[in-house]
Amino acid sequence: MNGSSILPVAPFAFTTADGTKNAATQGQILGTGATAASIYQGNAKVATGNANANGTNDSGQTSAVLTLNDNTIKAGQYKGTIDYTLSPSMD
Repeated sequence: MNGSSILPVAPFAFTTADGTKNAATQGQILGTGATAASIYQGNAKVATGNANANGTNDSGQTSAVLTLNDNTIKAGQYKGTIDYTLSPSMD
């Protein structure tokens, strides 16, 4: 892996606030509210839509919290990517 190391991740949680209702379609993206969804090594629903959530809709503010399970991490800058899939089958 090009000399890189894998961080020892414990939980990884993601929070999404409700989006603003679309004035034209009355569509809205609904998030997790104040409750974070655990997304580490598994699937978790972090947003859904109402029946009119077609077209252009925005979610509310999002945040993620990554907790490491080891206190021996070297100081420095780390960056990563959150990959996601939109799925119509998650109720």
